[in-house]
Amino acid sequence: MRFEAEIEGKVQALKLEEVNAALRKHLRPESFVVVKAGDFTKAAK
Repeated sequence: MRFEAEIEGKVQALKLEEVNAALRKHLRPESFVVVKAGDFTKAAK
């Protein structure tokens, strides 16, 4: 449980700028893929 509490504390301490910087560094929107599944005929009704 101590590990989870430590991680939670670190996440809580993050600043918005730090999170945004990490997202810009690691996420590549041009590589995103959208997948849709299901019965779309039912959804159209």
